[in-house]
Amino acid sequence: MFHTGWKRFLPLSDAITVFKDGRYVCTFDDMPSVSHDALVQAMVGRNLGDIYGWKPRPYGEERLRLEEVKAPGVRTPVSLSVRSGEIVGLFGLVGAGRSELMKGLFGGTQITGGQVYIDGQPVSIRKPAQAIQAGMMLCPEDRKAEGIIPVHSVRDNINISAGASIFTLAA
Repeated sequence: MFHTGWKRFLPLSDAITVFKDGRYVCTFDDMPSVSHDALVQAMVGRNLGDIYGWKPRPYGEERLRLEEVKAPGVRTPVSLSVRSGEIVGLFGLVGAGRSELMKGLFGGTQITGGQVYIDGQPVSIRKPAQAIQAGMMLCPEDRKAEGIIPVHSVRDNINISAGASIFTLAA
């Protein structure tokens, strides 16, 4: 059993044996040299520096490119590129413009400058329906207020990410 107060038990222990998923992993006999990281690594089965099991992978073609894009609430123009298979996170303090940028890209507000490209082609998305038809989806920050369509059923709201395969959206 792993206990949050494990440091109290180390001086009392002659050895620590680690089991993972009911199978023997290893035994630590030299108690003065046992570290928290070594114990956790033995229990988890991988290096602590690799918490999520990330492995490098090749990325595909560029799918989305922003060049000097401006939107209401975005303080400085934004340029970025996203390739197929790539995971990109936007972060910042409240009021930094990250949510406003995403709403602009998705057609919730208007892009006021710059250019958006999808698959190398310039696009002008003015409505969320156009963004969905272009293969984009948005998970809003405030899912209760912005993440549902109240006039649709719970089933439709759950399945909305399927896009055109379930819904016919007015462009």
